Amino acid sequence: MTEHKKYFKTTMLSFIFGLVLLFLLGQFYKKYIFEENKFLRVPDHLKIINLGSSHGKYGFLYPEGEDAFNFAIESQTYYYDLKILKKYSDRLEPNSIVLIPVSIFSFYDEGWLDELNESYYGFLDFKDIYNGKKDMYYLWNFSPILYSGKKLIEIFQYFQQVVVRKQLFFKENTYPKDLDFEGKVKEAQTTSKRHLAPENLDFTYINEILEFCEKKNFKAIMVGMPQSYLYNDQVGDFNYRKRIKSKIGRLKIKPIYLDYSHDARFERDLDLFLDDDHLNEKGAKKFTTIILNDLKQLNLKQKELVNY
Repeated sequence: MTEHKKYFKTTMLSFIFGLVLLFLLGQFYKKYIFEENKFLRVPDHLKIINLGSSHGKYGFLYPEGEDAFNFAIESQTYYYDLKILKKYSDRLEPNSIVLIPVSIFSFYDEGWLDELNESYYGFLDFKDIYNGKKDMYYLWNFSPILYSGKKLIEIFQYFQQVVVRKQLFFKENTYPKDLDFEGKVKEAQTTSKRHLAPENLDFTYINEILEFCEKKNFKAIMVGMPQSYLYNDQVGDFNYRKRIKSKIGRLKIKPIYLDYSHDARFERDLDLFLDDDHLNEKGAKKFTTIILNDLKQLNLKQKELVNY
């Protein structure tokens, strides 16, 4: 064998070995480190689920043994709520409850859906990715490391924790550290302005969610999540009526609406919030206990629970 052929063979073997290593590391990352790896372990026979953005992600913390699952992701819109609900609907029991958080911004088109796509590459089909780019989607699924080299750092940090724990583990989302009072006040001023900024109404995907729930015989319940008085004072009652309650009345199917946004058990107790509008772990446990008890007491055939 000539030197040229040996060099070519060695190069090809190294290239193939490198691809295999990247693939295996990528699949390891996807299984254990990927921020949304919980979607790869969704159980069957669910009876209660929630959709939603960060308000739902941090607001629901189901107790061990509850046939429930939190499908919320940071900044998740009703478009992706719909895609997730459809994908995992076979994991839900008939007559399951689907909790749909509704916030000040929920009915408004924010115009940046495709910026969220990477969060969904690991578990949704390409057809469900909003304005998806095939090269980016398949590159991520072959090996997230090729999509972003920063993921090698995440893998290194993960193995540092493995050494300490002495076992592999699924990296899960944790609650951020609570802001202090001054931080919560400042956050309320900026958050409320950002949430009130979108003005283009869009009922397309929430209507599809409600129609899909009706078709599958799921019980759709819209939920106003607990907010602190710092946030509520900035938003104002007028905007709650204008941007939520009046809009629910315009949906094709009128859902049950449970409103905890100004609930006295939460609103003035800042120890239950990690910032101005997100519950912390303590608050989430309290709220989840309350809403689960409320759901047990509901007559789900009764639709007129609130005045829209």
